[in-house]
Amino acid sequence: MSLRINQNSMAESSSLHLNRTRARLETSISRLSSGLRILNAGDDAAGLAISETMRRQIRGLDRAGLNAQDGISMVQTAEGALGETQSIIQRMRELALASANDTLTGDDRMEIQNEVDELKKQIESISNSTEFNTKRLLNGNRAALTSSGSESVKAIARGAVSESGSYTISLATMSGGVAQLQQSALFSAKDGGSVSGATKLNEISAFYNESGFMLDSSRNIYLTGNGKSAAVSVNGSMTLNDLASSFQNALVSGLGLTGSSASFMAGSDGKSGVMNLISGLRGQYGNFGIAGNQTIADALGFTVARQSVNSQVSVNISDSYGNSKNVVTSENVVSGLLEGIDVKFTSQAAQISGVGGIVDGVKLDANQNFTLDLGDDELTITVAAGDWSLEGIVRSINGQAEDAGSAIKGKGVSATAVDGNLRISYNPTDPGADGTFTVKSSNAAKLGIVDNNYTGFADGNIDAESRVRGVSKYNADADSFAVKFAVDGMAITAYQTVSAATAADLKTVSELTSEINAKLGSSAKFEVINDALTFTDYQIGNNGTSNSVLTLTMTASSTLAAELKDKFGLEAGTAYGSGDSTANLKIADSASRFQLGAGSGDMMRLAIGDMSLSGLGLDNLDLTTAENSQKALDSIDKALARVSSERARMGSYMNRLGYSINVAQNTSFNLSAAESRIRDADMAAEVINLAKYQLLNEAGSSVFNQANIIPKSIMKLLGSE
Repeated sequence: MSLRINQNSMAESSSLHLNRTRARLETSISRLSSGLRILNAGDDAAGLAISETMRRQIRGLDRAGLNAQDGISMVQTAEGALGETQSIIQRMRELALASANDTLTGDDRMEIQNEVDELKKQIESISNSTEFNTKRLLNGNRAALTSSGSESVKAIARGAVSESGSYTISLATMSGGVAQLQQSALFSAKDGGSVSGATKLNEISAFYNESGFMLDSSRNIYLTGNGKSAAVSVNGSMTLNDLASSFQNALVSGLGLTGSSASFMAGSDGKSGVMNLISGLRGQYGNFGIAGNQTIADALGFTVARQSVNSQVSVNISDSYGNSKNVVTSENVVSGLLEGIDVKFTSQAAQISGVGGIVDGVKLDANQNFTLDLGDDELTITVAAGDWSLEGIVRSINGQAEDAGSAIKGKGVSATAVDGNLRISYNPTDPGADGTFTVKSSNAAKLGIVDNNYTGFADGNIDAESRVRGVSKYNADADSFAVKFAVDGMAITAYQTVSAATAADLKTVSELTSEINAKLGSSAKFEVINDALTFTDYQIGNNGTSNSVLTLTMTASSTLAAELKDKFGLEAGTAYGSGDSTANLKIADSASRFQLGAGSGDMMRLAIGDMSLSGLGLDNLDLTTAENSQKALDSIDKALARVSSERARMGSYMNRLGYSINVAQNTSFNLSAAESRIRDADMAAEVINLAKYQLLNEAGSSVFNQANIIPKSIMKLLGSE
């Protein structure tokens, strides 16, 4: 064995191993004290990178779970509020059913309407005030932010929109529709004298009953409609014109039905007349009710003389890229133009419309003949081929019976119209006659008169396929004249009157419509709607210089004016459209988005529609009449279905969020386990390592000391010891 002084290789070797042992011992102690296998990147570079990626995902999933919990809380807030809205609507339905029952008086229904009005306010309050962390949930803002350049065209958020953007809405008339007309009872003077607009109510017999005059003090009658109500004070000193003016002011200013009219119209005999109230808004959305003191309401006797019919409008939407879509609707709210958005509009075209004048008739392709055998005498009746009103056929038969000669004249043969069919009656003036007669040689199948023996009368069922409707051209008070007028400067002759009782007298609706529209061209549209002659401008709205304006001009002939006014309710005048025919809409997606995952794009989109009165279609709810209450039930049921659908959607949102929480928790758990295997220390293994390295440390220290002593043997060799 060689001995060296400058290099103690044994000491250096033992020191090297001792240092390594102490480093491992230090690592083992650090792992045991921290519980981590990776304390720095040097411990496991790849493992650290993998572990940090997993930690990022774990913490993201934990946060996503909390986000989902917050989302559930938000949806629960909205759904709870909608539960109250649904309870309110259920109460409205109960009230509508009660009001539809005719055991109630007008005063009772006004109390019902008062409660409904308060319930409507609460629905609106719930829509506007339901918030979560200051965010409104039920006013449509959680689906889309909408704005419009027109007061008459609005967007209603129904759900999630497909995309944001700017759009142009255009409206065009397809069919004009008509407004509701309510007509009073026949007013006549208490003293039997003449009646005019200047006649006071204390002179009208309808306002007197067994207790005397019912308007000795002012009484209120209420008009309801368009989501509003207005009171009309009625007293005995008012004239009929004063009353009409009060009704018109209530319709226009009180209910906001711009363009409404109210007028007293005296009859042709001057002994009586009626009051007409016409809504300024066509279709069911312009309907109004009259309620209040039952005694006064009965005296006024207003009933619906012309049912409203919704206009049919073509609604077109186009975007900035030139894409467009068109929907034709008879409602004032249209769906299907944009995903998640309904478009509501109140614009309408100018219209001049009449009241009534359309009658039942029959088209006869050939003469209709039959003979009445009255025993000693016979009467042959011929109804010439042509288009006849039912009253015209009756008039022709009665005229022929009257002109038949002394043998037949005055014997009691007559024709009448009964339930839309023809009846031939024989009521003999001879006391010895029993009223039996025979129809023979009949060739009147279209009229339904067939050969047989009859007593008293013979009913004919008019051939269903031959039935038509139209305008009677008969005018017995004047020689034949042309019924003509001008619409927007276009001269129109509707028909030539006939005065002969045996002449075919019907101008069919199809003929009248075809001929008048051919003359009107593209300026306006003529239609017969609910038996009313209507002229409607194709242009909708009121846009500056291109206003929708319609003017009806008549000649100065009093006979012609009477024909148009008394028969059809048409009067000369000018009508104006309202609202806008075009409008710009801006739609911005504002649906709530919940971060339900650990990475970008792990989102859930949640949209809550507009649950306001307007959004639910309950803003015009009117229960002041039995008829309106029946109609209100449809609107209420639709609103209930809408709320139920929205609540169901919210329930699905909550369920989805709950499942999302479960998935996030499960994924986080498994990722945590995987990350633990990478980063956490195996404590059992480290305890073994600690014991091993402690023993090696002690042994290494002892050997190191021994290695440092060995070089001292060189001194012995030098004899120093």
